[in-house]
Amino acid sequence: NPDDPASLANLHDPLVFFALIPPINTSVPVQHLSGFIQDDWKLRDNLTVNLGLRYDVQFGSFNEDLDLNMFPVPIPYIDPSSRGDRNNFGPRLGLTWDIHKNGESVFRAGYGVYYDNIRTLNNIFGSEWRILSQYNITILNPSYPDPYQGRDPLDFAAAGPFNIQILDNNFVNPYSQQYNLGFSQQIATDLAIHLDGVYVYTLRDRNLVNINEADPVTGQRPLPEWGRIDQDQSILKAKYGAFFARLDKRFSHRWQFLLSYTLAKSVDNQPGQGGQRGFGRVTDQANYALDYGPADTDRRHTVVASGAYLLPYDITLGAVWTYRTTQPFSAIAGQDLNNDGFVTDFVPGTTRNQGNRDLDLNTVNAWRARNGLGPISESQIESTKFNALDVRVSKAFPVGGARKLELMFQVFNILGIDNLNQPFTSGQVTNALSDSFGRVLTTRPRQQAELAVRFVW
Repeated sequence: NPDDPASLANLHDPLVFFALIPPINTSVPVQHLSGFIQDDWKLRDNLTVNLGLRYDVQFGSFNEDLDLNMFPVPIPYIDPSSRGDRNNFGPRLGLTWDIHKNGESVFRAGYGVYYDNIRTLNNIFGSEWRILSQYNITILNPSYPDPYQGRDPLDFAAAGPFNIQILDNNFVNPYSQQYNLGFSQQIATDLAIHLDGVYVYTLRDRNLVNINEADPVTGQRPLPEWGRIDQDQSILKAKYGAFFARLDKRFSHRWQFLLSYTLAKSVDNQPGQGGQRGFGRVTDQANYALDYGPADTDRRHTVVASGAYLLPYDITLGAVWTYRTTQPFSAIAGQDLNNDGFVTDFVPGTTRNQGNRDLDLNTVNAWRARNGLGPISESQIESTKFNALDVRVSKAFPVGGARKLELMFQVFNILGIDNLNQPFTSGQVTNALSDSFGRVLTTRPRQQAELAVRFVW
Protein backbone atom coordinates (compact mmCIF):
# COMPACT_ATOMS: atom_id res chain seq x y z
CA ASN A 1 0.00 0.00 0.00
CA PRO A 2 1.89 3.13 -1.17
CA ASP A 3 -0.16 5.29 1.21
CA ASP A 4 0.82 3.31 4.30
CA PRO A 5 4.38 3.98 5.60
CA ALA A 6 4.24 0.81 7.67
CA SER A 7 3.48 -1.21 4.54
CA LEU A 8 6.47 0.30 2.76
CA ALA A 9 8.69 -0.32 5.77
CA ASN A 10 7.86 -4.02 5.63
CA LEU A 11 9.20 -4.34 2.08
CA HIS A 12 12.75 -5.65 2.14
CA ASP A 13 15.32 -7.86 0.41
CA PRO A 14 14.48 -7.14 -3.26
CA LEU A 15 16.11 -9.58 -5.66
CA VAL A 16 16.75 -7.55 -8.79
CA PHE A 17 16.18 -4.10 -10.31
CA PHE A 18 15.94 -3.40 -14.06
CA ALA A 19 15.92 -0.07 -15.91
CA LEU A 20 16.43 1.33 -19.40
CA ILE A 21 17.66 4.92 -19.51
CA PRO A 22 16.93 7.40 -20.86
CA PRO A 23 13.22 6.75 -21.57
CA ILE A 24 12.46 6.86 -25.29
CA ASN A 25 9.21 6.95 -27.23
CA THR A 26 9.51 5.48 -30.71
CA SER A 27 7.07 6.21 -33.53
CA VAL A 28 6.74 3.43 -36.10
CA PRO A 29 3.97 4.41 -38.56
CA VAL A 30 2.70 1.56 -40.72
CA GLN A 31 0.13 1.06 -43.48
CA HIS A 32 -1.93 -2.04 -44.14
CA LEU A 33 -3.54 -2.55 -47.56
CA SER A 34 -6.00 -5.35 -48.31
CA GLY A 35 -8.05 -6.26 -51.36
CA PHE A 36 -10.35 -9.17 -52.05
CA ILE A 37 -12.74 -10.60 -54.59
CA GLN A 38 -15.43 -13.15 -53.76
CA ASP A 39 -18.49 -14.63 -55.38
CA ASP A 40 -21.06 -17.38 -54.82
CA TRP A 41 -22.18 -19.85 -57.46
CA LYS A 42 -25.33 -21.88 -57.12
CA LEU A 43 -24.36 -24.90 -59.18
CA ARG A 44 -27.63 -26.66 -58.34
CA ASP A 45 -30.74 -25.81 -56.34
CA ASN A 46 -29.16 -27.45 -53.31
CA LEU A 47 -25.44 -26.90 -53.96
CA THR A 48 -23.64 -23.57 -53.44
CA VAL A 49 -19.92 -22.91 -53.94
CA ASN A 50 -18.08 -19.87 -52.58
CA LEU A 51 -14.80 -18.82 -54.18
CA GLY A 52 -12.60 -15.95 -53.14
CA LEU A 53 -9.11 -14.48 -53.20
CA ARG A 54 -7.64 -11.95 -50.78
CA TYR A 55 -4.37 -10.02 -50.89
CA ASP A 56 -2.69 -8.40 -47.86
CA VAL A 57 0.40 -6.21 -47.74
CA GLN A 58 1.97 -4.03 -45.03
CA PHE A 59 4.33 -1.11 -45.39
CA GLY A 60 6.60 0.00 -42.55
CA SER A 61 5.97 -3.10 -40.46
CA PHE A 62 9.38 -4.58 -41.30
CA ASN A 63 11.40 -1.45 -40.43
CA GLU A 64 12.29 -1.33 -44.12
CA ASP A 65 12.75 2.44 -43.85
CA LEU A 66 15.26 2.17 -41.00
CA ASP A 67 18.13 4.62 -41.55
CA LEU A 68 21.40 2.84 -40.70
CA ASN A 69 23.24 6.17 -40.73
CA MET A 70 21.55 7.09 -37.46
CA PHE A 71 23.78 4.65 -35.56
CA PRO A 72 27.27 5.65 -34.37
CA VAL A 73 28.70 2.28 -35.47
CA PRO A 74 27.63 -0.24 -38.15
CA ILE A 75 24.90 -2.61 -36.91
CA PRO A 76 25.38 -6.21 -38.08
CA TYR A 77 22.85 -8.35 -39.94
CA ILE A 78 20.47 -5.47 -40.80
CA ASP A 79 19.60 -4.79 -44.45
CA PRO A 80 16.37 -2.72 -44.61
CA SER A 81 16.38 -2.66 -48.43
CA SER A 82 15.85 -6.42 -48.60
CA ARG A 83 12.87 -6.48 -46.26
CA GLY A 84 9.16 -6.74 -46.87
CA ASP A 85 6.53 -9.36 -47.75
CA ARG A 86 4.63 -8.86 -50.99
CA ASN A 87 3.21 -12.28 -51.93
CA ASN A 88 0.42 -12.71 -49.37
CA PHE A 89 -2.34 -14.18 -51.56
CA GLY A 90 -5.03 -16.04 -49.67
CA PRO A 91 -7.43 -18.20 -51.70
CA ARG A 92 -10.71 -19.35 -50.13
CA LEU A 93 -13.12 -22.11 -51.09
CA GLY A 94 -16.43 -23.01 -49.49
CA LEU A 95 -19.19 -25.49 -50.24
CA THR A 96 -22.72 -25.98 -48.87
CA TRP A 97 -24.89 -28.96 -49.85
CA ASP A 98 -28.53 -29.19 -48.78
CA ILE A 99 -28.77 -32.95 -49.24
CA HIS A 100 -32.56 -33.40 -49.38
CA LYS A 101 -33.39 -29.87 -50.57
CA ASN A 102 -35.46 -29.19 -47.45
CA GLY A 103 -32.87 -27.63 -45.12
CA GLU A 104 -32.93 -30.55 -42.68
CA SER A 105 -29.60 -32.18 -43.66
CA VAL A 106 -26.78 -29.82 -44.60
CA PHE A 107 -23.17 -30.64 -45.43
CA ARG A 108 -20.46 -27.91 -45.27
CA ALA A 109 -16.80 -27.77 -46.27
CA GLY A 110 -14.24 -25.02 -46.53
CA TYR A 111 -10.58 -24.18 -47.04
CA GLY A 112 -8.72 -20.92 -46.83
CA VAL A 113 -5.32 -19.28 -46.40
CA TYR A 114 -5.32 -16.41 -43.90
CA TYR A 115 -2.49 -13.94 -43.25
CA ASP A 116 -1.98 -12.22 -39.93
CA ASN A 117 -0.91 -8.61 -39.73
CA ILE A 118 2.37 -7.82 -37.99
CA ARG A 119 1.72 -5.82 -34.85
CA THR A 120 4.36 -3.17 -34.25
CA LEU A 121 5.06 -4.03 -30.64
CA ASN A 122 7.75 -1.94 -29.02
CA ASN A 123 9.88 -4.93 -28.04
CA ILE A 124 9.99 -6.18 -31.64
CA PHE A 125 10.17 -3.19 -33.95
CA GLY A 126 10.93 -0.23 -31.73
CA SER A 127 13.99 -2.03 -30.38
CA GLU A 128 15.82 -1.59 -33.70
CA TRP A 129 15.25 2.16 -33.67
CA ARG A 130 16.65 2.36 -30.12
CA ILE A 131 19.88 0.41 -30.65
CA LEU A 132 22.76 2.08 -28.76
CA SER A 133 20.45 4.86 -27.55
CA GLN A 134 19.65 3.42 -24.11
CA TYR A 135 21.64 1.96 -21.24
CA ASN A 136 20.59 -1.33 -19.71
CA ILE A 137 20.81 -1.31 -15.92
CA THR A 138 20.60 -4.47 -13.83
CA ILE A 139 21.25 -4.37 -10.08
CA LEU A 140 21.19 -7.61 -8.12
CA ASN A 141 20.06 -7.43 -4.49
CA PRO A 142 19.46 -3.67 -4.72
CA SER A 143 18.73 -1.36 -1.85
CA TYR A 144 15.14 -0.27 -1.34
CA PRO A 145 13.44 2.04 -2.06
CA ASP A 146 16.38 3.76 -3.84
CA PRO A 147 18.32 1.16 -5.85
CA TYR A 148 20.84 3.81 -6.92
CA GLN A 149 21.65 4.86 -3.31
CA GLY A 150 21.79 8.47 -4.43
CA ARG A 151 24.38 7.82 -7.13
CA ASP A 152 24.23 8.56 -10.84
CA PRO A 153 22.21 5.76 -12.54
CA LEU A 154 24.88 5.56 -15.26
CA ASP A 155 27.28 4.25 -12.60
CA PHE A 156 25.27 1.03 -12.76
CA ALA A 157 25.00 0.77 -16.55
CA ALA A 158 26.00 -2.62 -17.91
CA ALA A 159 29.60 -2.70 -19.06
CA GLY A 160 31.03 -4.73 -21.93
CA PRO A 161 29.52 -5.51 -25.34
CA PHE A 162 25.96 -4.33 -25.98
CA ASN A 163 23.03 -6.73 -26.27
CA ILE A 164 20.70 -5.79 -29.14
CA GLN A 165 17.45 -7.06 -30.64
CA ILE A 166 16.94 -6.97 -34.40
CA LEU A 167 14.52 -8.21 -37.04
CA ASP A 168 15.44 -10.97 -39.47
CA ASN A 169 15.67 -9.51 -42.98
CA ASN A 170 13.53 -12.46 -44.12
CA PHE A 171 10.81 -11.76 -41.53
CA VAL A 172 7.36 -12.20 -43.10
CA ASN A 173 3.68 -12.20 -42.23
CA PRO A 174 2.56 -15.39 -40.49
CA TYR A 175 -0.26 -17.30 -42.15
CA SER A 176 -2.48 -20.30 -41.55
CA GLN A 177 -4.11 -22.90 -43.75
CA GLN A 178 -7.56 -23.67 -42.36
CA TYR A 179 -9.76 -26.64 -43.22
CA ASN A 180 -13.26 -27.43 -41.97
CA LEU A 181 -15.83 -30.10 -42.62
CA GLY A 182 -19.29 -30.12 -41.06
CA PHE A 183 -22.74 -31.66 -41.06
CA SER A 184 -26.01 -30.45 -39.50
CA GLN A 185 -29.13 -32.55 -39.05
CA GLN A 186 -32.51 -31.33 -37.92
CA ILE A 187 -34.01 -33.79 -35.44
CA ALA A 188 -37.23 -31.93 -34.64
CA THR A 189 -38.70 -28.56 -35.52
CA ASP A 190 -36.77 -26.95 -32.65
CA LEU A 191 -33.84 -29.37 -32.24
CA ALA A 192 -30.70 -29.93 -34.35
CA ILE A 193 -27.32 -31.61 -34.05
CA HIS A 194 -24.10 -30.25 -35.58
CA LEU A 195 -20.85 -32.14 -36.16
CA ASP A 196 -17.71 -30.32 -37.32
CA GLY A 197 -14.05 -31.03 -37.85
CA VAL A 198 -11.41 -28.27 -37.98
CA TYR A 199 -7.71 -28.32 -38.78
CA VAL A 200 -5.48 -25.23 -38.69
CA TYR A 201 -1.81 -25.25 -39.71
CA THR A 202 0.02 -22.02 -38.84
CA LEU A 203 3.44 -21.13 -40.22
CA ARG A 204 6.03 -18.32 -40.08
CA ASP A 205 5.08 -16.84 -36.72
CA ARG A 206 7.85 -15.30 -34.61
CA ASN A 207 10.46 -16.79 -32.28
CA LEU A 208 13.54 -15.17 -30.82
CA VAL A 209 17.01 -16.58 -31.62
CA ASN A 210 20.41 -15.37 -30.39
CA ILE A 211 22.49 -15.35 -33.59
CA ASN A 212 25.62 -14.34 -31.68
CA GLU A 213 25.59 -17.21 -29.21
CA ALA A 214 28.92 -18.11 -27.64
CA ASP A 215 30.63 -21.34 -28.69
CA PRO A 216 30.02 -23.88 -25.88
CA VAL A 217 33.65 -25.02 -25.99
CA THR A 218 35.65 -21.82 -26.56
CA GLY A 219 33.15 -19.38 -25.08
CA GLN A 220 33.79 -17.02 -28.01
CA ARG A 221 30.97 -15.26 -29.88
CA PRO A 222 30.99 -14.99 -33.71
CA LEU A 223 31.05 -11.19 -33.25
CA PRO A 224 32.94 -10.64 -29.98
CA GLU A 225 32.42 -6.86 -30.13
CA TRP A 226 28.70 -7.51 -29.49
CA GLY A 227 26.93 -9.33 -26.72
CA ARG A 228 23.66 -11.14 -27.37
CA ILE A 229 22.11 -10.37 -30.77
CA ASP A 230 18.50 -11.48 -30.47
CA GLN A 231 16.85 -11.84 -33.85
CA ASP A 232 13.11 -12.20 -34.42
CA GLN A 233 12.72 -14.98 -36.97
CA SER A 234 9.66 -16.37 -38.76
CA ILE A 235 10.18 -19.94 -37.56
CA LEU A 236 7.21 -20.68 -35.30
CA LYS A 237 4.67 -23.25 -36.46
CA ALA A 238 1.52 -24.62 -34.88
CA LYS A 239 -1.05 -27.32 -35.58
CA TYR A 240 -4.57 -27.40 -34.18
CA GLY A 241 -7.11 -30.12 -34.82
CA ALA A 242 -10.54 -30.41 -33.24
CA PHE A 243 -13.84 -32.24 -33.42
CA PHE A 244 -16.95 -30.33 -32.34
CA ALA A 245 -20.36 -31.79 -31.52
CA ARG A 246 -23.30 -29.54 -30.66
CA LEU A 247 -26.93 -30.24 -29.75
CA ASP A 248 -29.01 -27.10 -30.09
CA LYS A 249 -32.63 -26.55 -29.06
CA ARG A 250 -33.97 -23.16 -30.06
CA PHE A 251 -36.34 -21.25 -27.78
CA SER A 252 -39.82 -22.79 -27.74
CA HIS A 253 -42.30 -23.80 -25.03
CA ARG A 254 -40.58 -21.31 -22.70
CA TRP A 255 -37.13 -22.94 -22.74
CA GLN A 256 -33.95 -23.50 -24.78
CA PHE A 257 -30.63 -25.26 -24.33
CA LEU A 258 -27.25 -25.82 -25.97
CA LEU A 259 -24.90 -28.74 -25.30
CA SER A 260 -21.47 -28.81 -26.94
CA TYR A 261 -18.37 -30.97 -26.74
CA THR A 262 -14.89 -30.33 -28.14
CA LEU A 263 -12.09 -32.85 -28.57
CA ALA A 264 -8.95 -30.93 -29.51
CA LYS A 265 -5.19 -31.21 -29.82
CA SER A 266 -2.82 -28.29 -30.27
CA VAL A 267 0.95 -28.43 -30.73
CA ASP A 268 3.51 -25.74 -31.54
CA ASN A 269 7.12 -24.71 -30.97
CA GLN A 270 6.53 -21.50 -29.02
CA PRO A 271 8.78 -22.04 -26.00
CA GLY A 272 7.90 -19.11 -23.76
CA GLN A 273 9.75 -18.23 -20.58
CA GLY A 274 10.19 -21.32 -18.47
CA GLY A 275 8.38 -23.27 -21.16
CA GLN A 276 5.35 -21.04 -20.83
CA ARG A 277 3.71 -18.37 -22.96
CA GLY A 278 4.94 -14.83 -23.28
CA PHE A 279 8.68 -14.89 -23.98
CA GLY A 280 9.14 -16.59 -27.37
CA ARG A 281 12.86 -17.40 -27.08
CA VAL A 282 14.23 -20.68 -28.44
CA THR A 283 15.13 -22.71 -25.35
CA ASP A 284 18.18 -24.55 -26.70
CA GLN A 285 19.59 -23.51 -30.07
CA ALA A 286 21.55 -26.75 -30.22
CA ASN A 287 18.26 -28.69 -30.30
CA TYR A 288 15.25 -26.79 -31.65
CA ALA A 289 13.12 -29.95 -31.43
CA LEU A 290 12.93 -29.66 -27.64
CA ASP A 291 10.47 -26.79 -28.01
CA TYR A 292 7.98 -28.68 -30.18
CA GLY A 293 5.18 -30.06 -28.04
CA PRO A 294 1.66 -29.44 -26.72
CA ALA A 295 0.66 -25.79 -26.86
CA ASP A 296 0.36 -23.91 -23.58
CA THR A 297 -3.41 -23.60 -24.06
CA ASP A 298 -3.94 -27.22 -25.15
CA ARG A 299 -6.99 -28.79 -23.49
CA ARG A 300 -8.11 -32.15 -24.83
CA HIS A 301 -11.75 -32.09 -23.70
CA THR A 302 -14.22 -29.25 -23.24
CA VAL A 303 -17.92 -29.51 -22.40
CA VAL A 304 -20.26 -26.54 -22.28
CA ALA A 305 -23.96 -26.81 -21.42
CA SER A 306 -26.24 -23.80 -21.26
CA GLY A 307 -29.94 -23.23 -21.02
CA ALA A 308 -32.65 -20.73 -20.17
CA TYR A 309 -36.21 -21.04 -18.87
CA LEU A 310 -38.90 -18.37 -18.88
CA LEU A 311 -40.55 -18.45 -15.44
CA PRO A 312 -43.87 -16.85 -14.52
CA TYR A 313 -43.93 -13.04 -14.49
CA ASP A 314 -41.44 -13.10 -17.40
CA ILE A 315 -38.50 -13.89 -15.18
CA THR A 316 -35.70 -15.66 -17.08
CA LEU A 317 -33.54 -18.22 -15.31
CA GLY A 318 -30.33 -19.18 -17.15
CA ALA A 319 -27.28 -21.28 -16.42
CA VAL A 320 -23.97 -22.17 -18.08
CA TRP A 321 -21.82 -25.12 -17.02
CA THR A 322 -18.25 -25.27 -18.35
CA TYR A 323 -15.77 -28.11 -17.93
CA ARG A 324 -12.25 -28.13 -19.42
CA THR A 325 -9.51 -30.68 -18.82
CA THR A 326 -6.04 -29.75 -17.60
CA GLN A 327 -3.34 -27.88 -19.51
CA PRO A 328 0.29 -28.99 -19.91
CA PHE A 329 3.42 -27.57 -18.30
CA SER A 330 7.17 -28.01 -18.69
CA ALA A 331 9.68 -29.48 -16.28
CA ILE A 332 12.34 -26.76 -15.99
CA ALA A 333 15.82 -27.78 -14.85
CA GLY A 334 16.28 -24.75 -12.61
CA GLN A 335 19.80 -24.26 -13.97
CA ASP A 336 21.32 -22.70 -17.09
CA LEU A 337 22.45 -25.96 -18.67
CA ASN A 338 23.49 -24.55 -22.05
CA ASN A 339 25.12 -21.35 -20.71
CA ASP A 340 22.91 -19.03 -22.77
CA GLY A 341 22.19 -16.78 -19.79
CA PHE A 342 18.62 -18.00 -19.26
CA VAL A 343 17.39 -20.50 -16.69
CA THR A 344 14.75 -21.94 -19.01
CA ASP A 345 16.29 -25.29 -19.96
CA PHE A 346 14.20 -28.41 -19.62
CA VAL A 347 15.08 -31.23 -17.27
CA PRO A 348 17.53 -33.48 -19.21
CA GLY A 349 15.56 -36.18 -20.97
CA THR A 350 12.32 -34.14 -21.21
CA THR A 351 10.83 -31.81 -23.80
CA ARG A 352 8.40 -28.92 -23.66
CA ASN A 353 5.00 -29.22 -21.98
CA GLN A 354 5.11 -32.92 -21.11
CA GLY A 355 3.64 -32.26 -17.67
CA ASN A 356 0.00 -33.41 -17.41
CA ARG A 357 0.57 -35.20 -20.72
CA ASP A 358 3.33 -37.82 -20.84
CA LEU A 359 5.96 -36.60 -18.36
CA ASP A 360 8.06 -39.41 -16.85
CA LEU A 361 8.36 -38.37 -13.22
CA ASN A 362 11.27 -40.80 -12.81
CA THR A 363 13.29 -38.53 -15.13
CA VAL A 364 12.47 -35.52 -12.94
CA ASN A 365 13.35 -37.39 -9.75
CA ALA A 366 16.63 -38.58 -11.28
CA TRP A 367 17.51 -34.95 -11.96
CA ARG A 368 16.57 -34.00 -8.40
CA ALA A 369 18.73 -36.82 -7.05
CA ARG A 370 21.71 -35.54 -9.08
CA ASN A 371 21.22 -32.24 -7.25
CA GLY A 372 20.92 -33.83 -3.80
CA LEU A 373 17.13 -33.54 -3.51
CA GLY A 374 14.48 -36.09 -2.63
CA PRO A 375 11.82 -37.43 -5.01
CA ILE A 376 8.48 -35.86 -5.93
CA SER A 377 5.39 -38.05 -5.67
CA GLU A 378 2.87 -38.37 -8.50
CA SER A 379 0.10 -37.14 -6.19
CA GLN A 380 1.83 -33.74 -5.95
CA ILE A 381 1.25 -32.97 -9.65
CA GLU A 382 -1.93 -30.89 -9.60
CA SER A 383 -4.48 -30.45 -12.35
CA THR A 384 -5.53 -27.15 -13.87
CA LYS A 385 -8.90 -28.45 -15.04
CA PHE A 386 -11.75 -25.94 -14.98
CA ASN A 387 -15.24 -26.72 -13.67
CA ALA A 388 -17.77 -23.97 -13.02
CA LEU A 389 -21.54 -23.45 -13.01
CA ASP A 390 -22.79 -19.89 -13.57
CA VAL A 391 -26.41 -18.95 -12.86
CA ARG A 392 -28.31 -15.84 -13.89
CA VAL A 393 -31.78 -14.44 -13.16
CA SER A 394 -33.16 -11.48 -15.11
CA LYS A 395 -36.38 -9.58 -15.62
CA ALA A 396 -37.26 -6.79 -18.01
CA PHE A 397 -39.65 -3.93 -17.20
CA PRO A 398 -41.18 -1.94 -20.10
CA VAL A 399 -40.80 1.82 -19.69
CA GLY A 400 -42.62 3.00 -22.79
CA GLY A 401 -42.45 2.14 -26.47
CA ALA A 402 -39.55 -0.16 -27.32
CA ARG A 403 -37.65 0.92 -24.22
CA LYS A 404 -37.20 -1.36 -21.27
CA LEU A 405 -35.22 -1.64 -18.07
CA GLU A 406 -33.63 -5.02 -17.36
CA LEU A 407 -32.49 -6.15 -13.91
CA MET A 408 -29.96 -8.98 -13.73
CA PHE A 409 -28.41 -10.96 -10.92
CA GLN A 410 -25.80 -13.61 -11.63
CA VAL A 411 -23.42 -15.79 -9.67
CA PHE A 412 -20.24 -17.23 -11.21
CA ASN A 413 -19.03 -20.63 -10.00
CA ILE A 414 -22.05 -20.92 -7.73
CA LEU A 415 -20.93 -24.35 -6.45
CA GLY A 416 -17.68 -22.87 -5.13
CA ILE A 417 -15.36 -25.31 -6.91
CA ASP A 418 -11.64 -24.53 -6.62
CA ASN A 419 -10.21 -23.93 -10.09
CA LEU A 420 -6.44 -23.57 -10.10
CA ASN A 421 -4.70 -21.05 -12.34
CA GLN A 422 -3.23 -21.97 -15.73
CA PRO A 423 0.47 -22.85 -15.93
CA PHE A 424 1.29 -19.97 -18.30
CA THR A 425 -0.05 -17.42 -15.77
CA SER A 426 2.58 -18.56 -13.25
CA GLY A 427 0.08 -20.79 -11.54
CA GLN A 428 2.03 -24.04 -11.71
CA VAL A 429 5.50 -24.50 -10.22
CA THR A 430 7.66 -25.72 -13.10
CA ASN A 431 11.10 -25.63 -11.46
CA ALA A 432 12.01 -29.29 -10.96
CA LEU A 433 14.40 -28.38 -8.14
CA SER A 434 11.58 -26.86 -6.10
CA ASP A 435 9.89 -29.02 -3.48
CA SER A 436 6.63 -27.55 -4.80
CA PHE A 437 7.22 -28.83 -8.35
CA GLY A 438 3.91 -29.59 -10.05
CA ARG A 439 1.81 -27.78 -7.48
CA VAL A 440 -0.42 -24.84 -8.41
CA LEU A 441 -0.02 -22.08 -5.84
CA THR A 442 -2.68 -19.65 -7.09
CA THR A 443 -6.34 -20.08 -7.85
CA ARG A 444 -9.17 -18.34 -9.65
CA PRO A 445 -11.87 -16.59 -7.61
CA ARG A 446 -14.07 -19.18 -5.93
CA GLN A 447 -17.41 -17.39 -6.22
CA GLN A 448 -18.42 -14.02 -7.59
CA ALA A 449 -21.82 -12.33 -7.67
CA GLU A 450 -22.94 -9.47 -9.89
CA LEU A 451 -25.95 -7.21 -9.86
CA ALA A 452 -26.57 -5.21 -13.02
CA VAL A 453 -29.07 -2.83 -14.57
CA ARG A 454 -29.41 -2.44 -18.34
CA PHE A 455 -31.47 0.12 -20.22
CA VAL A 456 -32.55 -0.91 -23.72
CA TRP A 457 -34.01 1.45 -26.33
